[in-house]
Amino acid sequence: MGYIQSILISSLLCLLACSRGAVASQSPTSSNPPVIGILSQEYSVSSKIRFHFSGHKSYISASYVKAVEASGAMVVPILIGQSEDYYEDIMGRINGLVIPGGAALFNNTDGYKDAGKVLFKIAEKINLKGDHFPILGVCLGFELLLHVANNEQEVRTKCNCFNQGLSLKFMKNGSKTGIFKRFPKKNLKALAKESFTYNYHIWCISKSTMEKTKLVDSWTILSQSQSADKNKFVSVVQSKQFPFVGTQFHPEKHAFEWNTKGHFNHSRIAIETSRLFYDWLVDEAKKNKHCYPSQADLYKDVIYNTAPVMTYPYNDETSFEQLYFFD
Repeated sequence: MGYIQSILISSLLCLLACSRGAVASQSPTSSNPPVIGILSQEYSVSSKIRFHFSGHKSYISASYVKAVEASGAMVVPILIGQSEDYYEDIMGRINGLVIPGGAALFNNTDGYKDAGKVLFKIAEKINLKGDHFPILGVCLGFELLLHVANNEQEVRTKCNCFNQGLSLKFMKNGSKTGIFKRFPKKNLKALAKESFTYNYHIWCISKSTMEKTKLVDSWTILSQSQSADKNKFVSVVQSKQFPFVGTQFHPEKHAFEWNTKGHFNHSRIAIETSRLFYDWLVDEAKKNKHCYPSQADLYKDVIYNTAPVMTYPYNDETSFEQLYFFD
């Protein structure tokens, strides 16, 4: 089944189901929760955790699930290595998408990168048809958004920004633009003055690279950050055409990860500020009427069908406290 047919059938089913009070997101004030898809990913070759939890095809960190739920949405996992029909169908049912961070390689086939590319293209088509479908890309997901937007030509350079808490250096009017327009002043001030963004990446994307590749024609750079070794990199971007936002840092970790080696800030203001990024996603997701045909269909897909696994006593080898595994 093609994209158009899938969306039409899904929309007709949703109209019938939603008219009977089933699951739907009808307005920003609707009491029905939106449903956010979170893309799973394969283990990276360098991941130590794979030696302790082998035998699974992909995983999702539980902190992403908790962050989405804390902002008022339900979660459906999106599997890697599936057909395009699978991705088209699920995108017609969910209201928004998280492309999470991790360490998957972009040259792997039939994995995170390939699935993310398909989802990105479907989301573009949905928005171009006048619907409203948001994406939040986090860390590796941020990099993937720009990688796909640049026709899969590499835009990253190696950097040393591993396990660092950093502030945001807003571009001119960056704090008044896009996602940040709805942030309270106290939270913007905290982002600019405090080391509230948790960075855990070995790749960076520079402002100059975005300019050379013309990505700045379609993406607005809202902020940059500077690592401990004085390397400046882009930290928040937003599409000029679509409701797509990317953060090079991890907003979900402060509230839901506890590794004592991590620079997680558990202060009230840090947690409150970090949550605003997921609040944006959920608020934007409420602007479309995608829905599952029935609650039974929804509950076949929700994350609750899989139990999270605690990483202890191996949690010193990862920044994840809990993981969901998928076969």
